[in-house]
Formats: sequence, C-alpha cells, structure tokens
Amino acid sequence: MHALKLRSVFFNKLVRFSTCNELQSRCFYRFDSKQGPASVAEFIYNKILTTGPISVSEFMKIALTFPKVGYYMNRDVFGNQGDFVTSPELSQMFGELIAAWFVSEWSNLGAPGSIQLVELGPGRGTLACDILRTFKQLRQVLQDTKMSFHFVEMSPFLSKVQYELLCCKPLEKKIVFCTDNYFLSGRTPENIDLFWHNALDTVPRGTFTLFIAHEFFDALPVHKFVKKDGIWKEMYIDICSDGTKKNLRFVLLPNPTLACKTLIAKDEARQQVEVSPQSSLIVQEMTSRISESNGAALIGDYGHFGTKEDTLRGFKKHQLADVLSDLGECDITADVDFKYLRNAALPCNVDVSGPISQNKFLKHLGIDTRLMMLLRSSSDPEVRRKLIGGYNIMINPAQMGERFQFLSITSRSRLKDKNNKSVPITGFE
Repeated sequence: MHALKLRSVFFNKLVRFSTCNELQSRCFYRFDSKQGPASVAEFIYNKILTTGPISVSEFMKIALTFPKVGYYMNRDVFGNQGDFVTSPELSQMFGELIAAWFVSEWSNLGAPGSIQLVELGPGRGTLACDILRTFKQLRQVLQDTKMSFHFVEMSPFLSKVQYELLCCKPLEKKIVFCTDNYFLSGRTPENIDLFWHNALDTVPRGTFTLFIAHEFFDALPVHKFVKKDGIWKEMYIDICSDGTKKNLRFVLLPNPTLACKTLIAKDEARQQVEVSPQSSLIVQEMTSRISESNGAALIGDYGHFGTKEDTLRGFKKHQLADVLSDLGECDITADVDFKYLRNAALPCNVDVSGPISQNKFLKHLGIDTRLMMLLRSSSDPEVRRKLIGGYNIMINPAQMGERFQFLSITSRSRLKDKNNKSVPITGFE
C-alpha cells in the first residue's frame, strides 16, 4: 500500500507527536497539568473553541486515554457490568487455546530457552491469567524455559486490576508512569516476572518474543476520509453552529489535509476509508523485533480486509451509542483493516498468515475437543451452561465467529519438514 512506504516524519506531523517512539505507544495522550479538566467533553469543547476543529484521530485519542477522565483511564469497562464482553471473559477455553498456539509456535521456532511474552492492551488480565495457568499445566513441554510477561498498558486503573489478579496480592503503591522503562513490576506465585509499560518501545529488545494483541487495534485512533467529487477530504469534529449547548458534529474540511495526501492509497476504490497510522507503526515495531530476534505475534480483532468504509461507532452498556455523546463514558471503536496491517508487516523478513475468521481459527486449535473434555469433567448445570454459551458466542458466525479475525506474524526461522519446507503456522492451515 502506497501510504505504508512513507517515512515516519509524515506520521509525526499527522498525529502531532514529537517522536516516532511516542507514536509507538498505546495512544496515550500526554497532559502535564496537575489540575486537568473536569471532563473529556469540557477539554474537547475548549480545545475546539481555542484552535478550531480537530481530526477524528485526535478526538478518539482524547476521549479514550486522556489522563484521569479518559474512558479507559479510571474504570473497569469489561464484562456484563461494563460496556462490552471479550472472548477471554466469556470462556477459559479462549486463553487456553491462545496459550497452546504460543507453545506450538515456540516449538516450531526452535524452542529457545527463554520466552518474553508481550500483551498489548491486557484488559483485566484475564487472558494473561489463563495463558499462564495453561503454561503451568504444560510445564513438561516447556521444561526449564525461562519466562517473563510484559504488558503495554496506559490505564493506571486497569494496571492495578491486572497486578492484583496475576500477583494474587493487593497493590500498595501509587502507579506513576515512566517513559523510559517499565512503571510497575511484580511476580506471580509461580515466580514468573511481570512488567508493565506504557509504550512498546520500553519493552526489552534482543530476545525471543511472543506478542498477543487482542481487541487492541480497534481502540487506536483512525483518520476518516470521504471522497467527494473525486477528491479525498478529511472528516473533522467541530462544535455545532449554534455554539450554545456544547454539542459536537462531524464536518468535512473543504480542502485536502496532509493526511489525505499521504495516508490514502492511490488505487483506493472505496468512497470512505478509515486509516490508523499508529497501528501501522506498532505492527512495524513488532515485526522488526520478530525479524531481529525470532518470535511471533498474534492479532485478534473485529475487522475486515480493506472492504468496509464507515465502521466508527460507540458502545455503552452493550448497546451502540452516539460517538459524539457521553464523551469519556462510552467506548469508541473502529473495525481493524487487516489488509492495512498485513501490508505494514510484509516488508520485514517475516511470514504473515491470515486474516482467518475466529470460528475457523479456534476450531483448528481444537476448541470442540476442549469443550467436550470440560463438559465431561463437570456435572454442574450452571458451569455447563456457561461453557456452551461462551462457545456459541465465540463460534457463531452471527456473533463473534465471522466478524472477529486473526492475523499471525512469525519469524522465518521455522523448523523444516521432510521436504525442506517450513512447517505450517498453527491454526491457520
């Protein structure tokens, strides 16, 4: 894709950060004032009054990650009591199968003596908890392999939740972010070291690494573009013309922005597109590490392969919500363009597989067999109901089964079969 070949200096101008390293972080909006605004809505309204309309990308960044008042910064948004449910919250089987994928790829990549696991956007820590529990059960396979787990997280609230779940003890100290190293560390009861980072670039390089990014990329900011009279123009956020009720609206800028000229492929056939340059940079950072030091990455999210046009939406209490209302109180998300991510990874010396639908991926990994094993081991009607219910939501094409996709990025240092061909990537063939 044309836009992916641009130098990072263009991205720096587009998203108004000063360095490429800051772009590689999870859309954390840095704000130095100790006082801060009372709400996201107040800050956005005053910013537009002062500097004019803002891009959809900047709007998402502020609404989701503004310190203290951003959507992800001060609450538990997951589960039945939150705004949406993820696969790890639905069933233990999901995390168990992801762990099995990691162990299989670790073996296919030569079974190195140490593993560095990295999860981007770890939520409550449920997925990591299930992965580590499964690793413990597979200790005979992993043997004396050294292991550490690193989390890329920008929410102090969720970092505390993750720490207390995984370390099995309360967090006593106040969380203070560190920009050049991890900001929090701990250890599981099984003596696995855990580290929390607010940017991927502070995670150590030079070691075998397995990445997991589950429902991470859909929360990264996107630029929205509309083709009008054959000319690409960018969608911005402005204050409603009456200027009295602090209501916001989408506006189409009259002239093409720098983003229009640099982020859209020349052969783009759609009439509307959403592009996340930060997603591209994060994928490139992961692939460069995999290429240099061996490893693999697994990306799972709601998405498409460069076909959808307008997917930006809000979620509150498991219902669609107005993106421009309840700022800081509802989730804002856009479907992931897996074609865009795939093209970002391909220039590196890695193998890319997928995207493949979640129901195919989980079935290839053996979810049907695992479900039957768990059902046979329990006679509790409620446990059995939850197992079957979680399975159905994850596999049903009308729910997560088809809408959720997986993409893998792996090192080319794979084991060879008897025909001297690399062994296939687990779950994708």
